[in-house]
Amino acid sequence: MGVPESSIDKRVGHIPGSDTTRDYTRLDDSDANNNYAEAYGKETENEVKDLQPLKCTDCGLVNPGFRDRCLECNSHLDISEIEDVDEKRDELRELVEDVIEEEGLMDDLLERVGNA
Repeated sequence: MGVPESSIDKRVGHIPGSDTTRDYTRLDDSDANNNYAEAYGKETENEVKDLQPLKCTDCGLVNPGFRDRCLECNSHLDISEIEDVDEKRDELRELVEDVIEEEGLMDDLLERVGNA
């Protein structure tokens, strides 16, 4: 059960149809959701978003914590996605190293790199 934006606008004195409520609630509406859920006896969300500024790993721009993409280059800013990609890259690197070692390809690769 959600509360319509028009009801929030009316209650807090915003001009009906303005973007003010939308701008503020998109920052992190979990607190409001938890308050409404508690008022209606529903289970609340336990996850709290960290709204600390995030530095883009591609261009270096520091972005507001509520952003999911960089303002400058539009790259993803979600730390969990970056960690997932890093973890998968490391797993892939280990797998490739294992295959190279098992197949005895290291000498061949070193020879090719030396001749390049």
